[in-house]
Formats: sequence, structure tokens, C-alpha cells
Amino acid sequence: MAPGQSVAPRAESITVIAEPVPADTLAGTHTILDREEIVRSGARDAAELLRFVAVVHLSQAGSKGSLSSVSIRAAKPNFTLVLIDGVPANDIGDLLGGAFNFATLSADEIERVDILRGPLSSIYGSEAVGGVISIVLRRPADGPVMRLSTEGGEFGYGSASGGLSRTWKRLGLSGDGGFSRMGQQVLDDGFASGDASLKADVSLGGSKHVQSFMRWNRLASTSFPVSSGGPAFAISRAIEHDRADQIVSGTNYQQQVGTRWFYTAGGDVFSRVAVNDTPAIFDRLPPGPSYVPSTASATRFMRWRVLTVQQVHPARWLSLYAVTAFRQENGTSVGNLAGYLPASYALSRPTFSFSGNGTVTKGKLAVTGGFGLEKSNTYHTVISPRVGGSYALAKTRLRASWGKGFKLPSFYALGSPLVGNPKLVPEFGTGFDAGVEREFAPAATKVSLTYFDNRYRDLVDFDPTVFRLVNDSHGYGRGLELEASAAVRRVRIGGEVSYLDAGLKETANRLRDVPRWSEQIRMSLPVTRAMGLDIATVWVGRRYDYQVPVPQYSTVGAYSITNAKLRWNLREGLEGTIRVENPFDRKYQEFVGFPSPGIYASAGLTYTRPRKATP
Repeated sequence: MAPGQSVAPRAESITVIAEPVPADTLAGTHTILDREEIVRSGARDAAELLRFVAVVHLSQAGSKGSLSSVSIRAAKPNFTLVLIDGVPANDIGDLLGGAFNFATLSADEIERVDILRGPLSSIYGSEAVGGVISIVLRRPADGPVMRLSTEGGEFGYGSASGGLSRTWKRLGLSGDGGFSRMGQQVLDDGFASGDASLKADVSLGGSKHVQSFMRWNRLASTSFPVSSGGPAFAISRAIEHDRADQIVSGTNYQQQVGTRWFYTAGGDVFSRVAVNDTPAIFDRLPPGPSYVPSTASATRFMRWRVLTVQQVHPARWLSLYAVTAFRQENGTSVGNLAGYLPASYALSRPTFSFSGNGTVTKGKLAVTGGFGLEKSNTYHTVISPRVGGSYALAKTRLRASWGKGFKLPSFYALGSPLVGNPKLVPEFGTGFDAGVEREFAPAATKVSLTYFDNRYRDLVDFDPTVFRLVNDSHGYGRGLELEASAAVRRVRIGGEVSYLDAGLKETANRLRDVPRWSEQIRMSLPVTRAMGLDIATVWVGRRYDYQVPVPQYSTVGAYSITNAKLRWNLREGLEGTIRVENPFDRKYQEFVGFPSPGIYASAGLTYTRPRKATP
């Protein structure tokens, strides 16, 4: 369900739920954020966490609570497959075409994040063109017996959350829930979010195990529409309203049969119901050719899936992996354009998929290869191959991989009465990367350097001459990624640098919101025995942008932002925190006309009752 990739500088080891191919056998590029690093980051949600990871780019269309999506190596945000405990969580039924909103996931729930870069359709199928972000939730045995947390800050921010966990000899249960809200940050923007989850782990004796979970989230937000010019330039001062309810649920059965065969059988469901009301976007008064009419929509999307994962080890040097799955996707949208033009659709798509991978390990050399096969009712069978290899020499590891990926057209792209095109074909990607990883004994230093070259074709784009979405452009993204970390006693330091040369071919359009340079540095150090300080700074280079009322402003300036978190143990089980975001009050814009809210401070308390140590 949720595989990893190669070991990277961020963690010593990983554990993956029902992984089709173990992380240390694939020779790709992989970054891990473990629980300790998530806590040190001070992030409240997955969007805040990924903002300070330079090897991906987080795009936030407005203030906190706004749509927050992630792109990898110049791939579109909907080219990133997002897994929550192995369950695909991309909604292909809305206007975004499958991009995941990371603002909907609380950091308190996350045990680990695996960022896998490069095409991975050979394992995961459609949507894993640019990469995969696998989010592993905390299981009953991972967290404390009880957790209560509250926080308040500027802009009317307030949050409260809690969780209970209990484990017996064969059963583990946990439940979590929380609520947060924030008022106006810049102008007429704010959000309210609530979530709840239940998890169960059951041991059936021997090597048999069942895991199950269900998670619900609601996010309601207001902001200026994307491309409207924002608070600074929007001609219409009407505000966009969004509300979405999302449910992710999955159950799997795992069993080890002898010493050479391990299998998993399971099923999962992803459901999202969203209501959107977007006002008209004016290019001028009276409206000109770039005017965008208002839209109102209510969309429902559901995906259910059944699958089985087989892992066979016929010899010590040979491992074989196979995944067979069937999924059914159903989507409906009821809405209008400009208040009277119909904009509704109803589509369904059954899909069968199979992937097979093998790994040969001989001494210091490991070679892996495999393919994915997928057949849906909207397109013929697609085969996605992948090969890779790694060679370990002392504390140095060399690796390289090549693969293909694809993405089936979204329901919106196929079915929209206004711009949809039922003749769209899948978008394809090909990626190669090669890297070296090195460990140094002094200060437990780890360094990783990776070169990558990705190519994309048949990209879906809007053609104004026919007023339809068409497959008409090709793109590329190539560059370098450097990751490093070190630890000296209780001081930890790390950083990342990403250089990206990206663009489109055979079209006058440009890639929006893709920085050439991104850098990040983080530090965690003790102040006293009971107090610690965590600091992180990210630098983001200039990006191309387009806002309807001000097309002359085609680029957004580079910016840097720093976050600091002071934490101290007030007494056993009780921790206080003070967070300061943008303490230097940097003035910047992520998109033209959408200014940052400036410096922001908050304080909170967290009480935990730890689990008793097993004698």
C-alpha cells in the first residue's frame, strides 16, 4: 500500500504499512520526516510541515486555511499522489483535477511522512507521475495514553485537540479529535477546521494482524479567488467561500506464511463532498476578453478499492513483489456558471491494475526492476516500467533509477460542460535520477546529492481558440537536490538546496509558481535542561505568476521566511510552547496581490500521559 524508497539523511530506519516494495530495495530519491522532526518543526498541519522542505514546493493560494498543494520537480500538483495510511486521497472530481489540500491534515496525527520523488506508476498506478507523498498516521501503540492540547494566538487563532489510546495484549484502540479556527489575516480571509479519527490494531495470534482506521475532516475557508489579483488588485471585492468534508478509511489483513511469503489483503474508501462559491474575476470594467464568470458547484467524489499485496523471497538474494487491485471511482458535480449556465456532470470509472517488481541483491550491489499495468474504461491498457540499481561501498552509496508514469484525465477535465473534453488522453512522464549518499563519523553527518531529469508530454492545458481543455504541450524539469544533516550532542542541524530548470515546450504558456532555487536550513538546540529552541528558515526564488486584472505583473519576487518555536517542560507530562512565525516581519507575496499577514505569534499547552514502559 505505502512503499518507501532509498534511505535518506533524515532517519535511521523506516517502517511502512503493507509496503509492496521495501524502501531500502528501490534506488530512487526519498526524504523522510519522522515523528521527532515533525514535533520539532512546530507545524500545526501538513502544509506548514512541507513548507520547510526545500526538495518540494508548497503553493498556498492565500492565507492560512487556503488551498495548499505540493509540486515535485516541476510536475503539476495533481501529478503528486498522496497516500494516507496507504489510501489514495486525491479527489479527481473537483476543479483542481486531483491536487490534495495539505491544510486538511493535522500534524498531531502524523507519525511519519515519506516523500518519494520521480515517476512511480510502476507501483502506484495513475497520478504518481511526479512522485508520491505517503503520510503514515500514528497507531494506538505509537502515541501516549492521553493527550490534551490547546493554543491561542493573533488573528483570533484558537485550537483544541485531544486523544486517547489503549492497548491490550491483542488489541489496540485510539481516538483523536480537534478543532481550530483563525479570523482575518489580511482581508476577508479565515478558516475553521475540525477532524476526528479512530484506529484499531488487532493481533490474531502468530503472524496474523488486522489494521483499520477511519478519519473525517471538515475545512471551511474564505479568501479572494485564485488569479483574482488578491486583496491588492482584485477589481471585485467579493470573496470565495469553500467547504469540504473528507473521509478516508481502510482495513487490511496481514499474514506471514512461513519464512518466504508475506501477504496483505485489504480495502479502502476515500470520499469528499465539497461546496464552492467563486465570484466573478474581472480583467477590467466593463469586462474584457479575460473576464472569468462566477461559478457555484457542489461536488461529490468517492473511490473504493480492494487489493492484495504479495511478497515472496524464493532465495536470500531474490525478492519478488506483486500488487493486484481494482478500484471504482464515481463523481458528480451540480453547479452553474454566471448564475445561469449549467455546469454539471456525472462520471464513473472502473480500473484494474497489476504491478510486479523484483530485487536481486548480490553483495554490495542491488538491482531492482518492474512494471505496472493499468486498464480503465476510458483508455486502453497503460504499461509503466521502472528499473534501478544501487552500490554500497563502506559509508558511501551510489544509486540510479529510471521510470515512467502517467495520469488519467480528471473527471472535471472530461466532464465539465464548459471546458471539458471527453477525448482527452492520459498525461505521461519519464524520469531519471542518479545520486550519491555519504555518512561521516564526525557529528553523525549525512549528505545526499541527486541529479534528476524529468520529461512530461500530452499535458492538459486550456486552448482559448476552441475554448476546451486539450493535450497540447510538453514540459521538462531537471536539476540538483542536496540534503544534509548533522548532530553534535543535543544540537541538530540540517538543510536542503534545490535547483530546478523547468519549462514548457511547443506553447507560449509558462510554468506558474515554479521557483528555480529553493533552500532551507533548520536547527534544534537546548537552551536549558528543560527548554529547547527550534528554528527553520526557507528561501524561495522568483516565480512566474498570472493574475487576471494585472497581467503586466508576471513574476513574484523571491522571499525568505523564518519560524521559531520555544518549548519547555513545565512539569512531568506538561509542555508549554511559544511559536513565532516570520519574526523579522518580512513583506512578501506567494502570488501577485496576495501579501503575507506579517509577524504572527501564538502560545499553547500540551498535556500527555505517557505509556507505561513494558517490563
